[in-house]
Amino acid sequence: PYTTLFRSVYKLLLGERALLSDLAEIDAELHRGLQQLLNFDGDVEDVYDRTFEVEYEEFGVAKKTELIKGGSDLALTNDNRHDYVRLYAKHMLLDSVREQWAAFRRGFELVCERSTMDGFVWQELELLIAGSPVLDFHALERAARYSDRYDADHATIRRFWTVVHSFDVDQQRQLLHFTTGDRK
Repeated sequence: PYTTLFRSVYKLLLGERALLSDLAEIDAELHRGLQQLLNFDGDVEDVYDRTFEVEYEEFGVAKKTELIKGGSDLALTNDNRHDYVRLYAKHMLLDSVREQWAAFRRGFELVCERSTMDGFVWQELELLIAGSPVLDFHALERAARYSDRYDADHATIRRFWTVVHSFDVDQQRQLLHFTTGDRK
């Protein structure tokens, strides 16, 4: 199946801020829970009983990290829940992977200078890096040029396109990989 980097990676490469919605593609359950917190109609402090901390497990050991300085003493309330969700999403998308992100970014910038990305939006950067997730074999068929005794109306060519159009997306990708010599 078609795979690509998460959109948040493209956004961050362009210096854009990752949003709560970007968290959905990384951890849909966490995103849903944070969205429920934002939509909760009741006493957040009483029901959720949380502080501005993230709890996680590292090598089997339970750990906590403050989302802001003094976060372990700051109760989550109706008034500050938007800040909590913003900081939680930032922690998950950036802070918790800061070292790995820095290494990835340095590697990326060795291949693609930052100035070449000026003016791009994340969707364009994704298209540049990953290509289109949509394969249009009808357009490929229209653009195909034949040589020798073959043309678009030749029985072999018509059968070839009939077979290709019957392929599912994975089979079409495999055909492209085979015909272009791409060893992915």
